[in-house]
Amino acid sequence: MKNSYLVHRKTGSSYLFRSVVPLDLQPLLESKQFQLSLGCGILSQSKILSFHLNTITQFIYNLIRENPEMKKLTISDIKEILKLELEKSKRHVQHYYLGTNRFSETDRLKSLLNNQEQEEQFKQNLKQNYRQTLKELNPKVNLVLEEQGYDPEPINSLEFKQLREGLIQLKLEQFEQKRILLSGNSNVVENSEGMEPVESVSTSVQLNSVKDNSLSLSVLCKNFLQSRVDRGSTPLTIMDCQNSTNLLLETIGDIPVNTLGHSHGREFVQTLKKLPKNRKSRFPNKTLSDLVEMENVELMGEKTISKLFSKIITMVNWSINQGYVKENFFKGKLEPTRQKQIIEKHFTPSELELICGNDLKKDSLDKDRPERYWVAFISLYSGSRLNETCQMNVSDIREQDGIWVIDRFR
Repeated sequence: MKNSYLVHRKTGSSYLFRSVVPLDLQPLLESKQFQLSLGCGILSQSKILSFHLNTITQFIYNLIRENPEMKKLTISDIKEILKLELEKSKRHVQHYYLGTNRFSETDRLKSLLNNQEQEEQFKQNLKQNYRQTLKELNPKVNLVLEEQGYDPEPINSLEFKQLREGLIQLKLEQFEQKRILLSGNSNVVENSEGMEPVESVSTSVQLNSVKDNSLSLSVLCKNFLQSRVDRGSTPLTIMDCQNSTNLLLETIGDIPVNTLGHSHGREFVQTLKKLPKNRKSRFPNKTLSDLVEMENVELMGEKTISKLFSKIITMVNWSINQGYVKENFFKGKLEPTRQKQIIEKHFTPSELELICGNDLKKDSLDKDRPERYWVAFISLYSGSRLNETCQMNVSDIREQDGIWVIDRFR
């Protein structure tokens, strides 16, 4: 039989947590396994709850092995402990889920991005400050022990380390399950032999639930953004994609994707070229049609236009691979602007005199700001850039064989 700590016997009923008692403890506990109702019918939430209960259960099994006093525990005692943990975990999941506006695509995406940023930060802390992160988790481990009525375990004990590792894995799993919860991805519960597979409840728009010839542009954009989240794109990249897709929808409307044509590609490019710079902050109350009609305003730069347009090219290429469209009508519509040749101009002797002349001493040494004086002259005689000079230490300049040298590689 394939072991699984999350099972589901009947469609429409709650998921169950199941724990298979280790062989060496079965004679003591007089049972091979036990089950506990999670009181939840949503797969994504049930996976979080069951994972947490499994972590606690495995810790209890280890305590029973090591502590003679714990050998008095029965299956009923273990189930009571797990019920308390279950209630706490359910409240955590419910607070998170209900605290997110799932009906607003922007709010949902922001919650996803926030969750991803927290996950990346936690993993970064584990990678770069592993010991400090473990130290910060130690009080949490003791709190779990205290809440369950156990005496504190020594930090260096195997049981303490196992529970701490379980909490780390639980936190990582919660990040994943929050992503699943907000993404609405379809899942099927892992089954043991002889149990019916049950499809999870899903709030997402399934890619194959809409016929290609009736798929709207807004649904296509939503599916594309979800694909970026699923592949682990950075929050900044996802936000850039959303900005581009929102602008595309505002420009050509929520049309069926099978009606896309070359004219839509040209229209989008012309709109990009007429939009003012920082339009959201400078003109928050103006519509897109108002913005393109404005005169005497600074327009978006070439890099910004190219960045917005490239995300749409990526989305349509993705759509071709998914079978939604057959041709990228946006490709080639934004012609690259010929770069102007920049002729570098060198300082003339008179200009250098203005920079490093008497006025420099008056504005630096005379005002007790020697760094202004030396940064200018070091850059002048060494050819180093401003940021390179500013990063130097006094000890980088020394005398060697009667010659003053700048040694940056010591």
